[in-house]
Amino acid sequence: MMFEGLMSFLKNPFQAWAGKGVNMPSNLSDPNDMINYLLQSGKITQEQYNQAYAQFKSLSNSGLLPKRPV
Repeated sequence: MMFEGLMSFLKNPFQAWAGKGVNMPSNLSDPNDMINYLLQSGKITQEQYNQAYAQFKSLSNSGLLPKRPV
């Protein structure tokens, strides 16, 4: 279930965040800009980001994630 949520997020982050009640500004297209927005707006904490990034890297390094989401 968590993996499906991650794949959905990778395919369409705007829709994934909207499903969590967070409306991202439509002018954001760069992942770094999205992360900065979430951090600066207080939608996520630095600790939450670090945990999510560590999980992403672990999945990526294990070969469980596609190189480029479809």
